[in-house]
Amino acid sequence: MIKIRVVSLAALLLCSMPAFAQIQTYSLTDMLQVALRQSATVRIAETRKENRYWQYRTFRANYNPSIQLSGSLPDFNQDYIQNLLDDGSLLYQQRRRTNPFANLSLEQPLVWTGGTLAINTNLNWFQDYLNDFSQWNGTAVNISYRQPLFSFNRLRWDRLTEPLRYEESKREYIQETEFMARQLIDYFFNVLEFQNNAGLARFNLAATDTTYRIAQRRYDLGTLSKDQLLQAELQFIKARQEEASARIGLENARVQLRLFTGLADTSDFVLTLPEQLPSLQVSVQEALTLARQNRADVIAFERRRLEAERNVAEARAQRNQIMLTASFGLTGSNNSFNQLYNNALSQQRINIGFSIPVVDWGRSRAQIQTALAGKQLTEYLIELDEIKFEQEIITLVNQLTALKYQTELSRRAAAVAQERFQAAQQRYRNDKLTLTELTQALNEKDAAARSYIDALRNYWAACYDLRRLTLYDFEKQQPLLQAH
Repeated sequence: MIKIRVVSLAALLLCSMPAFAQIQTYSLTDMLQVALRQSATVRIAETRKENRYWQYRTFRANYNPSIQLSGSLPDFNQDYIQNLLDDGSLLYQQRRRTNPFANLSLEQPLVWTGGTLAINTNLNWFQDYLNDFSQWNGTAVNISYRQPLFSFNRLRWDRLTEPLRYEESKREYIQETEFMARQLIDYFFNVLEFQNNAGLARFNLAATDTTYRIAQRRYDLGTLSKDQLLQAELQFIKARQEEASARIGLENARVQLRLFTGLADTSDFVLTLPEQLPSLQVSVQEALTLARQNRADVIAFERRRLEAERNVAEARAQRNQIMLTASFGLTGSNNSFNQLYNNALSQQRINIGFSIPVVDWGRSRAQIQTALAGKQLTEYLIELDEIKFEQEIITLVNQLTALKYQTELSRRAAAVAQERFQAAQQRYRNDKLTLTELTQALNEKDAAARSYIDALRNYWAACYDLRRLTLYDFEKQQPLLQAH
């Protein structure tokens, strides 16, 4: 019965449009598809997802070998230089020379040690034009290794946290699209409410017009008082005001929905009431299990713990800075390029550089204690977030059955109120009901219709909140991760 009433209201709206107007009808599913394709919220989420993907690619590239070619060409120089003579005087001498240089290197970071292994080769040519002198110099191969000792190994920690961050970003993208869908429910039902109000206002305008005409006839016959006639006229005027206000509210709600979904069509449209409710049989334990498997928050909890541990490790490593450097290679020098390495010499170097604070007035200890306190605070915050995480799901699942039952009751109440008003209207025509009683029946009809739409809104909002909180499609029985 209620479906027939709602459809009749939509038909009344359609009939009120100009005959040439093309009225598009959208369901909730239609609007969701439009929003997923065109809304600014989804485009922002997609851009953020792509940005995080390239951040992850950058992280992966940090562990790959890199090959670099560097140098300077042609590096020609002509100027004057100061030359200090034995007697202490200065002599400015002209120079004109070329000194090009090229170096090819390959570097490979080592994850578990934090060191860097490098292989390079270089070539240098020097020519002095004024003294007619030239020479080649080069390193055939040089192998070097740099190893920080007792220091913070960022590569190893990034390898633990960055994959979690990337996986978290993929799930956050789905959560953002589901949050968009949840917002769409509000915009969609805002239009539905004003659309329903407009239909009710038109229906009530016609009903009060009929009531006013009946009152005028009765007043002319002397069976109705002047006070009752004015009351009927006042109801008719209020109905006209409400109808005009409802039309303005409906147009504003449509504009807001267009802006949110990115709907390019600026013509009028009508939304269909989503009365086919999804039947969700979800237990609290099932919802919690699915949320722990799918939500980005669970991964974020683990990442935040690791980052807190990393901060402690970094603070402890900053106390002592020791770097071990070792290299071996072959180098040569000759006037002829073909004989550059005929008398090559071995190139060897080992060095240990260190920076150890002797007295820092408690600075290192303070940094470590700050990191430890930050780690403890992170643990407390994660515990609170986990409690909130579970409580939100428990509350929602417990409400879901009650909301569906309330929706069914509201549907029946709207049908009963509509039928009661029709009966009251007939009794008023037969002069068996007062105008006050008829007005009361009219108001109860409108309140029941609005209450039904509110109940539908609450149930659909709860369904999409459950999807967002679990990242699971309970109708298709599959994780939303598989759908993207």
